[in-house]
Amino acid sequence: MKRISYSTFKQILKSPAHYKWAVEHPPEPTPAMEFGRLLHKAVLEPKKYQEESAKLIEEASTAKKLASLEKQKETIEGIANAVLAHKEASQLIASAQHEVVIEWDHENLPYKGVLDALIPNKAILDLKTCTDASRRGAERATLDYQYYLQAALYLEGVQEQATPQQIDTFYLLYVEKEPPYGVALYRLNEEWLEMGRMQLAQARELLNWCLQNNQWPSYQPFGNVEDLGVPRYASYKL
Repeated sequence: MKRISYSTFKQILKSPAHYKWAVEHPPEPTPAMEFGRLLHKAVLEPKKYQEESAKLIEEASTAKKLASLEKQKETIEGIANAVLAHKEASQLIASAQHEVVIEWDHENLPYKGVLDALIPNKAILDLKTCTDASRRGAERATLDYQYYLQAALYLEGVQEQATPQQIDTFYLLYVEKEPPYGVALYRLNEEWLEMGRMQLAQARELLNWCLQNNQWPSYQPFGNVEDLGVPRYASYKL
């Protein structure tokens, strides 16, 4: 069994069918994924980014491709400079190990993760691009993308390494992709982390059941109909 990444693991909570599809059909690289990879390198490993960026521009095969790369470079470096100007974020990144790969087993299931920034024995920091880095925007993104589940999984992972690290702090560094490239650093509180641990346990229970029974149902396994109500957050828009 291949090691389970967070991006694949969270699909089990959407539905077992989505998890199975994600395992059997790894995503193909996209321009958005490449942008994210280069941005992470620019923020976390700027020297390596400058070398790779210069090489990409040098090897551009057409004027259109060159113009696209130069525009991308301008955006990425604008975001990286905005992060550098954020006092706490830049200090944490400077004191961290970057792109740290961790692997561990839990209850006979193998996991893997790549930590954007690991401050040894203190904290994990993860970089997230977004359209709104305000507190409200960060709360919504953290909920919608289940970053609290990622936090619970990675905090468990560092504690189960050969040399365990007792870390209970997880930072989310939100960066906006459009000028003026707003940056905000948030520390997930215990309520978020507890929700992540609870969802992690639920996801594992469901995944184990699916593996044992070799059944991978979708949203409505019995073909039933459900009433669709107005969600609570909709009241804010009325």
